Amino acid sequence: MSKLEDRHIKEILTRDNIDFNKLNLAHRECEQKLAEIKARVLEIRTDKDWLEEQNLKKQKLRLKDSMEKYIVEYRKQVNIT
Repeated sequence: MSKLEDRHIKEILTRDNIDFNKLNLAHRECEQKLAEIKARVLEIRTDKDWLEEQNLKKQKLRLKDSMEKYIVEYRKQVNIT
């Protein structure tokens, strides 16, 4: 499976599947929040920041896993192996 095929499938699902689109948006929000936390490197990061970072990483992974289920199902429907 190529990255290009995955990207194309994600584009189709984002456009055509409301649930997948919501997962994708939430995943991107997690990425943005993580980037903001990591940008605080020059500042003093608190335990709260560390905990939020860990929770966001877990949430992002769960979202990615959920999105992957849609991608796998899409491949089955269009017979992409």
